[in-house]
Amino acid sequence: MVTWVVDNSLDEEYLGGVYEWEKALVQYLTTVADENEETLRITFFTESGIELELARASTSDVITVIISYIVMLLYVSVALGRFSSAKRVLIDTKFTLGIAGVVLCICSIIVAIGLFRYTAAGAKKKKKKKRKHN
Repeated sequence: MVTWVVDNSLDEEYLGGVYEWEKALVQYLTTVADENEETLRITFFTESGIELELARASTSDVITVIISYIVMLLYVSVALGRFSSAKRVLIDTKFTLGIAGVVLCICSIIVAIGLFRYTAAGAKKKKKKKRKHN
C-alpha cells in the first residue's frame, strides 16, 4: 500500500497544480491496471475522484427524478380523481393538484439549494497556519 499526501488549500492557483497531478496519477494508474489486469490488481482513491463521482451521479440521477415526478403526478391524478366527463377531466382527475404538488417539491428543492449556497462559506473553513517551534 502506498499513500501520497497532498497539502490541501483554498488557494485556487495552488490547487490547479494539485488537480493536474491527480489527473495524471489517475491516467497512469488506469493505464498500468489495464495493461496488467491479469496479474496485477490496482485500487486507488483520489480526493478529486470523489468530486467527479458526485458530479457524475448527480447528472445521471436527473432522469430518475423526472420519471419519479411523472409517476407521482399520475398516481395523484388516478388515486384522488374521478372521471365524469371529458370537459372536466383536469378538475375531476385532480391533475392540477398533482401539478401543484410537483411544483411545491421543486420549489422546496430550489430553496434548499439556495440556503446551502448562501451558507457555503461556513462549510469551507480556512486552515490555521501551523506554527513552527524552534
